[in-house]
Amino acid sequence: MSNTYFERSMLGKWSNPESPDLIFKGAFERFQSEWFERFGWYLFLPLTNSDLHCFNTLHCLTKNEQSEFDSQVLSLVKITIDSINVKGVKAVMPCDESGSIKLFSAFLKSKGINFDAASFLGGLQGVRSTGVAHRRGSKYEKTINRLNIDDSDLVFAFDKILEQMIELINSCIFR
Repeated sequence: MSNTYFERSMLGKWSNPESPDLIFKGAFERFQSEWFERFGWYLFLPLTNSDLHCFNTLHCLTKNEQSEFDSQVLSLVKITIDSINVKGVKAVMPCDESGSIKLFSAFLKSKGINFDAASFLGGLQGVRSTGVAHRRGSKYEKTINRLNIDDSDLVFAFDKILEQMIELINSCIFR
């Protein structure tokens, strides 16, 4: 039983989540709302109704299984990388970059954000491309090694990915 569950259910107290998936979801929803309120556009396009399940079912891994890791990486990429608002970013920062990750990274740098978004998001996209969306091979092995993912502990690896995504989102607030 988690401390959060105990405080909320047994003591009837408000308690912040401790699990990276719940922290990410709360931070992401807060970020989306605050960004839109302040700038009038979304940095990450809202998911369509048919993709909303990716956000709703995003969770920390409960088993150290490749299939669960793949499923959650795919959802996280769809929520974030695939949803980068390229048109919105280009409207406020004209740039020759065509790739959404490079554009997003340039945008963050222009705002003084020192998070290495290109490496992190590029690596996450690489995990999706070389391991989730296509057959695994040497590129997948290189990608997970570059990201320090130990495929014998995918639970820990996905938690770390969520924590980095939380750090990225929190670094963008009010920029």
